[in-house]
Amino acid sequence: MEFLSRDQMSLGQAGSTCPLGFQTHGRPILRSRTKSPAWDVNSSSSPSQSRWALLLLRRMVAFQILLSVGRFEGKGLVHVWDRIPLRAPIDETSSKLTWVLLVPPPNFSEPQLLPSGRFHFLEFIGITEDEAHFARNNGGDALLTLLMRRKAAPVTDSSRGTVLQKSEG
Repeated sequence: MEFLSRDQMSLGQAGSTCPLGFQTHGRPILRSRTKSPAWDVNSSSSPSQSRWALLLLRRMVAFQILLSVGRFEGKGLVHVWDRIPLRAPIDETSSKLTWVLLVPPPNFSEPQLLPSGRFHFLEFIGITEDEAHFARNNGGDALLTLLMRRKAAPVTDSSRGTVLQKSEG
């Protein structure tokens, strides 16, 4: 794998390109080969040693770049309180967390400025399907409050279950 700067690059399958990412020397990656060691997660690792968090960040950055170049027609960039379905367990094994909630980072609330432009940091918190439903009905800020109260945020533990009680869902 080689990192390039301003060229169009492949993101895992032929035809998926964005202005920043990685390239597999122009060869499409067959579906059966997309589970490379770089994407395999050791399910016995502790939350502080989990590779899935870095892999998720990489996927989310690629997703934001693809959104910025119009790859997903009608979809804008991700923002605070958005919920993103992962369509798989967050750790790619057995986690009940199948969504991420984007929340404002408490230590970087102000816009950041680079020579190339202004941006905001976002934090990703893994959530369950029923927590995503709760956020849809009550707001992401209400879910974050509940997650914080139940010690399920700001650090995501991929082995946790839902924080909702039957009466809250």
